[in-house]
Amino acid sequence: MNKFFSNNTRSEERLGHISQEYTDSRNSSKVSNPFLNILWFACHFCFYLIQQVAEIFAPLFLVIGIIWKLLPAITSSLIAIISSSDPQTGELVKHGGNLIPHSIMIAGHSLTAGKLIFDGVLLIMLTALCATVTVYLGRKL
Repeated sequence: MNKFFSNNTRSEERLGHISQEYTDSRNSSKVSNPFLNILWFACHFCFYLIQQVAEIFAPLFLVIGIIWKLLPAITSSLIAIISSSDPQTGELVKHGGNLIPHSIMIAGHSLTAGKLIFDGVLLIMLTALCATVTVYLGRKL
């Protein structure tokens, strides 16, 4: 009985010593290379900043694009309903519906409802990509 317990404690000591060496070598390699730490800080900062900006603008672009896409259809159905009851009011609503632009030019760039929706989806994909790259770099570095 006594031999069994003494062998068990020796093997536990050996395992503890081996695991301690392994964790020490992993920790020392992470701390000893300041270039990798600086690279990790810079990458994490850039990807996290991109992720935060994309998380702010993606829902905004999606909501504005969807509302802008649905607005002409809603006004045309309102025109049909109102013009059947009162033709003069129908003409006013039709004039108001024609004021909704199909595209807007901002600094030489054409914005449409479809482009805003597409940009919102792209920003969501960019957010997922940045989060994935940050986790991957965190595990590698």
